[in-house]
Amino acid sequence: MSEVVKAAQAGMVYATVPFQFIILFAMKLSNLIAPGFIIGLMNKKGDDMMPAYIRDNLKTVDDAKFLFSSDRIWQMVKTKLQNIYKDADKGAAAPNPKVVVLDSGEEVDLLSFAKVGRPLVLNFGSCT
Repeated sequence: MSEVVKAAQAGMVYATVPFQFIILFAMKLSNLIAPGFIIGLMNKKGDDMMPAYIRDNLKTVDDAKFLFSSDRIWQMVKTKLQNIYKDADKGAAAPNPKVVVLDSGEEVDLLSFAKVGRPLVLNFGSCT
């Protein structure tokens, strides 16, 4: 994906921020006027909006403070921007970051460990 397309997508993400704050304001206002209305609505429409294990634990607005905070908006922006600017794209060549060889401390390209006829496997899991 070209940098121009990524910049346009990032611009669209930032363009939604004011609307997100308007929605947040409306949610907070409705909670002041009719406490529990949003939670009741979420519980009624919950099958489409969220998994049951979350919905079952939402009894009051205090249980969903994150939904009524600006932190939710900034977390959404951060996540969307990370997805736009991530190094790996489906169908594209694999990223080739620098890694440190533990024995020597030398920095080498990750793909330098790949050998013809032998796949390069990266294990990010725990080996305990």
